[in-house]
Amino acid sequence: MDAAVLVIDVNKGIQTQTAECIVLAEILKLPLIIALNKIDLIPENSKQTRLTKVTNLIKKSLSNTIFKSSPIVNISAIQNPDPSQQHKKFIDPLIDAIKLTITAFSNQNLNKIDQVSCNEDCLLAFDHCFSLKGQGTVMTGTCLKGTLSVVSIGYETVVARITLFAASDSDTYPQIFDSNYLLSHEFLAIDEIDPKSNSIGDNKNSFSNYFVLLDWKSPVYIPSSSTVIASKLDTDLAAGVCRLAFYGTPQYLISDKEYPKWNSSSLNLFRIKEKFGKINRIVDENNLIGNEMFLNSSVASFVDFSVDVLNASGIIEGTFGQGDKFK
Repeated sequence: MDAAVLVIDVNKGIQTQTAECIVLAEILKLPLIIALNKIDLIPENSKQTRLTKVTNLIKKSLSNTIFKSSPIVNISAIQNPDPSQQHKKFIDPLIDAIKLTITAFSNQNLNKIDQVSCNEDCLLAFDHCFSLKGQGTVMTGTCLKGTLSVVSIGYETVVARITLFAASDSDTYPQIFDSNYLLSHEFLAIDEIDPKSNSIGDNKNSFSNYFVLLDWKSPVYIPSSSTVIASKLDTDLAAGVCRLAFYGTPQYLISDKEYPKWNSSSLNLFRIKEKFGKINRIVDENNLIGNEMFLNSSVASFVDFSVDVLNASGIIEGTFGQGDKFK
């Protein structure tokens, strides 16, 4: 794909699916043309005001994206009702914008990715085949890379169970990201990622290298250089929330023979847990007695664990007296 045209209903503005298309185009770093469609439905006496308002809203929404300078054109799919202007179609501004976009980028830049993909061996994801009377057998599939003289492009929605985990920033990665590394290393299990935060943890041990294990019911075949984009399609469309969950590049592809053996329990995952207590009394400058930290657990299991107290830290030595007190 060399470029994208984002069609927006001028009467509805940016909707959930519109936002998702913007995210997809930004992931793929495509040149984008924005087409405000159905301008014929706006009354003439308020058309210019409406177009200016919608255009400004779109520019504001795109101000923090790579599309803040993308062209915005006003179009309509209907014929020009003015008999003297019927040779000028309402869709002409879009055609002109596409021509300018193509001219602005050299063929080398526009087709750089496609040329590499076309020179590779053909990889076709088979969809299905059927017999067509008088024509023979028809096979459909998706050409993931390489070239076919005739091909029918389709897609299939597949559902995967995901396991989120992260590696510490202090970790060193092997040259080959393989199963030996994944199965012998410890990773932080994650239940949810805060989109406003780039990492998890503190300054001593932060985690900003996120990974996702995708577990399908059956194998899904993709080129190793693919960009994987996942959607959460069970989200209510009326909620106005972008359904694109995450994207990334495959680090390790599980082969057919290994696939049945793999699941989240194959990974060494741990979770960060915290306990909070109170200072019962201060013994001296180096010792204190605490309580209410181990109401439902044994202090013995946490001996030699570190404890943070304001700007200082210490080590749990053991129980103190009766109850839940500790030293």
